[in-house]
Amino acid sequence: AFVEGKTLKEFTQKKPLSVDMSVELSVFLLKMSQFLIRLDLVHGDIKPENIIITERKGKLVFKMVDFGSITEAYSNVTRAGTPSYLAPERFRQSPVNEQTEVYAIGVTLYEALTQKYPFGEIEPFQTPSFEKKIKEPSKLNAKIPKWLESVVLRALETNTDKRYHNYSEMQYEITNPTKVKPYFDKSTSFIERHEKMVYKVGFISMLVLNIIQLIWF
Repeated sequence: AFVEGKTLKEFTQKKPLSVDMSVELSVFLLKMSQFLIRLDLVHGDIKPENIIITERKGKLVFKMVDFGSITEAYSNVTRAGTPSYLAPERFRQSPVNEQTEVYAIGVTLYEALTQKYPFGEIEPFQTPSFEKKIKEPSKLNAKIPKWLESVVLRALETNTDKRYHNYSEMQYEITNPTKVKPYFDKSTSFIERHEKMVYKVGFISMLVLNIIQLIWF
Protein backbone atom coordinates (compact mmCIF):
# COMPACT_ATOMS: atom_id res chain seq x y z
CA ALA A 1 0.00 0.00 0.00
CA PHE A 2 1.15 3.54 -0.75
CA VAL A 3 2.24 5.52 2.31
CA GLU A 4 2.22 9.30 1.96
CA GLY A 5 5.26 11.13 3.24
CA LYS A 6 9.02 11.35 2.73
CA THR A 7 11.56 8.61 3.09
CA LEU A 8 14.03 9.05 5.94
CA LYS A 9 16.71 9.43 3.26
CA GLU A 10 14.85 12.40 1.74
CA PHE A 11 13.94 13.85 5.14
CA THR A 12 17.60 14.03 6.25
CA GLN A 13 19.08 15.35 3.00
CA LYS A 14 19.15 18.97 4.19
CA LYS A 15 19.71 18.44 7.91
CA PRO A 16 20.30 15.49 10.25
CA LEU A 17 17.55 13.90 12.28
CA SER A 18 17.12 15.41 15.75
CA VAL A 19 18.23 13.47 18.81
CA ASP A 20 14.64 13.02 20.04
CA MET A 21 13.45 11.75 16.66
CA SER A 22 16.47 9.44 16.44
CA VAL A 23 15.49 7.85 19.74
CA GLU A 24 11.90 7.47 18.48
CA LEU A 25 13.23 5.94 15.25
CA SER A 26 15.35 3.46 17.22
CA VAL A 27 12.43 2.36 19.37
CA PHE A 28 10.19 2.05 16.29
CA LEU A 29 12.71 -0.14 14.43
CA LEU A 30 13.47 -2.28 17.48
CA LYS A 31 9.80 -2.88 18.31
CA MET A 32 9.07 -3.80 14.69
CA SER A 33 12.05 -6.16 14.71
CA GLN A 34 10.95 -7.72 18.01
CA PHE A 35 7.50 -8.41 16.55
CA LEU A 36 9.06 -10.13 13.53
CA ILE A 37 11.56 -12.21 15.52
CA ARG A 38 8.69 -13.69 17.53
CA LEU A 39 7.58 -15.14 14.18
CA ASP A 40 11.17 -16.27 13.46
CA LEU A 41 11.46 -13.55 10.80
CA VAL A 42 13.68 -10.52 10.12
CA HIS A 43 13.00 -7.54 7.83
CA GLY A 44 16.28 -8.09 6.01
CA ASP A 45 16.62 -4.64 4.42
CA ILE A 46 16.44 -1.95 7.10
CA LYS A 47 17.67 1.35 5.62
CA PRO A 48 16.52 5.00 5.34
CA GLU A 49 14.94 4.44 1.90
CA ASN A 50 12.56 1.89 3.43
CA ILE A 51 11.40 4.15 6.27
CA ILE A 52 8.67 6.70 5.62
CA ILE A 53 8.13 9.76 7.81
CA THR A 54 4.50 10.80 7.71
CA GLU A 55 2.17 12.94 9.82
CA ARG A 56 -0.55 11.56 12.08
CA LYS A 57 -2.64 13.80 14.33
CA GLY A 58 -0.11 16.61 13.98
CA LYS A 59 2.84 14.40 14.95
CA LEU A 60 5.58 12.96 12.75
CA VAL A 61 5.65 9.16 12.85
CA PHE A 62 7.65 6.41 11.17
CA LYS A 63 6.34 3.71 8.84
CA MET A 64 8.27 0.75 7.46
CA VAL A 65 7.91 -0.31 3.83
CA ASP A 66 9.32 -3.01 1.52
CA PHE A 67 8.34 -6.08 3.49
CA GLY A 68 9.17 -8.11 0.40
CA SER A 69 12.66 -8.51 1.86
CA ILE A 70 11.38 -10.36 4.95
CA THR A 71 13.21 -13.62 5.43
CA GLU A 72 13.50 -16.40 7.97
CA ALA A 73 15.79 -15.63 10.88
CA TYR A 74 19.05 -17.60 10.87
CA SER A 75 18.89 -18.19 7.11
CA ASN A 76 22.34 -18.13 5.52
CA VAL A 77 21.12 -18.37 1.94
CA THR A 78 19.11 -15.15 1.78
CA ARG A 79 20.26 -12.36 -0.54
CA ALA A 80 18.14 -9.77 1.28
CA GLY A 81 19.76 -6.49 2.20
CA THR A 82 21.65 -3.51 0.78
CA PRO A 83 25.49 -3.69 0.94
CA SER A 84 26.05 -0.46 2.92
CA TYR A 85 23.76 -1.74 5.70
CA LEU A 86 24.99 -5.34 5.87
CA ALA A 87 26.93 -6.45 8.93
CA PRO A 88 30.51 -7.56 8.18
CA GLU A 89 29.65 -11.20 8.90
CA ARG A 90 26.94 -11.12 6.20
CA PHE A 91 29.72 -10.77 3.61
CA ARG A 92 31.08 -14.08 4.95
CA GLN A 93 27.72 -15.81 4.38
CA SER A 94 26.82 -15.80 8.08
CA PRO A 95 23.09 -16.15 8.79
CA VAL A 96 20.79 -13.17 9.32
CA ASN A 97 19.82 -12.79 12.97
CA GLU A 98 19.11 -10.17 15.60
CA GLN A 99 22.73 -8.99 15.64
CA THR A 100 22.89 -8.44 11.87
CA GLU A 101 19.63 -6.49 12.05
CA VAL A 102 20.95 -4.45 15.00
CA TYR A 103 23.92 -3.53 12.79
CA ALA A 104 21.56 -2.34 10.01
CA ILE A 105 19.69 -0.24 12.59
CA GLY A 106 23.05 1.18 13.71
CA VAL A 107 24.00 2.20 10.15
CA THR A 108 20.55 3.76 9.67
CA LEU A 109 20.90 5.79 12.88
CA TYR A 110 24.47 6.84 12.08
CA GLU A 111 23.41 8.04 8.64
CA ALA A 112 20.28 9.82 9.91
CA LEU A 113 22.31 11.67 12.57
CA THR A 114 25.40 12.50 10.48
CA GLN A 115 24.34 12.25 6.80
CA LYS A 116 27.32 9.89 6.32
CA TYR A 117 27.87 6.13 6.13
CA PRO A 118 30.06 4.71 8.93
CA PHE A 119 32.27 2.80 6.45
CA GLY A 120 31.45 4.76 3.30
CA GLU A 121 28.96 3.67 0.66
CA ILE A 122 29.47 0.02 -0.29
CA GLU A 123 28.65 -1.03 -3.85
CA PRO A 124 27.25 -4.50 -4.67
CA PHE A 125 30.45 -5.53 -6.48
CA GLN A 126 32.78 -4.46 -3.64
CA THR A 127 34.51 -6.60 -1.04
CA PRO A 128 34.41 -4.07 1.79
CA SER A 129 36.99 -3.56 4.51
CA PHE A 130 35.84 -2.84 8.05
CA GLU A 131 39.30 -2.20 9.48
CA LYS A 132 39.22 1.60 9.68
CA LYS A 133 37.99 3.36 12.79
CA ILE A 134 34.49 4.81 12.50
CA LYS A 135 34.43 8.58 12.93
CA GLU A 136 32.58 9.41 16.13
CA PRO A 137 29.10 10.73 15.26
CA SER A 138 29.51 13.69 17.65
CA LYS A 139 32.44 14.94 15.53
CA LEU A 140 30.08 15.16 12.56
CA ASN A 141 27.10 16.47 14.54
CA ALA A 142 27.87 18.27 17.80
CA LYS A 143 24.26 17.90 18.99
CA ILE A 144 24.68 14.15 19.52
CA PRO A 145 25.11 13.36 23.24
CA LYS A 146 27.80 10.89 24.30
CA TRP A 147 25.29 8.32 25.55
CA LEU A 148 23.56 8.18 22.14
CA GLU A 149 26.92 8.02 20.39
CA SER A 150 27.82 5.01 22.56
CA VAL A 151 24.58 3.24 21.61
CA VAL A 152 25.14 3.83 17.88
CA LEU A 153 28.80 2.74 17.98
CA ARG A 154 27.98 -0.39 19.99
CA ALA A 155 25.32 -1.31 17.41
CA LEU A 156 27.98 -0.84 14.70
CA GLU A 157 30.65 -2.91 16.44
CA THR A 158 32.26 -5.23 13.87
CA ASN A 159 33.14 -7.68 16.65
CA THR A 160 29.88 -9.50 17.40
CA ASP A 161 31.02 -10.21 20.98
CA LYS A 162 30.94 -6.44 21.62
CA ARG A 163 27.80 -5.63 19.60
CA TYR A 164 24.34 -5.74 21.17
CA HIS A 165 23.32 -9.39 21.19
CA ASN A 166 19.61 -8.77 20.72
CA TYR A 167 16.98 -6.09 20.19
CA SER A 168 15.95 -5.94 23.86
CA GLU A 169 19.48 -5.12 24.98
CA MET A 170 19.70 -2.18 22.59
CA GLN A 171 16.18 -0.97 23.39
CA TYR A 172 16.93 -0.96 27.11
CA GLU A 173 19.91 1.36 26.61
CA ILE A 174 18.28 3.67 24.05
CA THR A 175 15.38 4.24 26.46
CA ASN A 176 17.56 4.51 29.60
CA PRO A 177 20.33 7.02 28.78
CA THR A 178 21.71 7.05 32.34
CA LYS A 179 22.31 3.28 32.12
CA VAL A 180 24.39 3.43 28.92
CA LYS A 181 27.97 2.28 29.40
CA PRO A 182 30.55 4.45 27.58
CA TYR A 183 31.72 2.85 24.34
CA PHE A 184 35.44 2.45 23.74
CA ASP A 185 36.97 0.86 20.67
CA LYS A 186 40.26 -1.06 20.62
CA SER A 187 42.29 2.07 19.81
CA THR A 188 41.12 3.98 22.90
CA SER A 189 43.94 4.56 25.37
CA PHE A 190 43.89 3.36 28.99
CA ILE A 191 43.70 6.97 30.22
CA GLU A 192 40.63 7.69 28.04
CA ARG A 193 38.94 4.47 29.17
CA HIS A 194 39.57 5.16 32.86
CA GLU A 195 39.70 8.95 32.91
CA LYS A 196 37.93 9.33 36.27
CA MET A 197 40.10 6.71 37.94
CA VAL A 198 43.31 8.30 36.60
CA TYR A 199 42.29 11.72 37.93
CA LYS A 200 41.29 10.19 41.27
CA VAL A 201 44.61 8.35 41.65
CA GLY A 202 46.48 11.52 40.66
CA PHE A 203 44.57 13.58 43.22
CA ILE A 204 45.19 11.05 46.02
CA SER A 205 48.90 10.84 45.11
CA MET A 206 49.27 14.62 45.29
CA LEU A 207 47.42 14.68 48.62
CA VAL A 208 49.71 11.99 50.09
CA LEU A 209 52.82 13.83 48.86
CA ASN A 210 51.61 17.07 50.45
CA ILE A 211 50.97 15.30 53.78
CA ILE A 212 54.46 13.72 53.69
CA GLN A 213 56.02 17.12 53.01
CA LEU A 214 54.14 18.65 55.95
CA ILE A 215 55.24 15.86 58.30
CA TRP A 216 58.88 15.48 57.25
CA PHE A 217 59.81 18.90 56.03
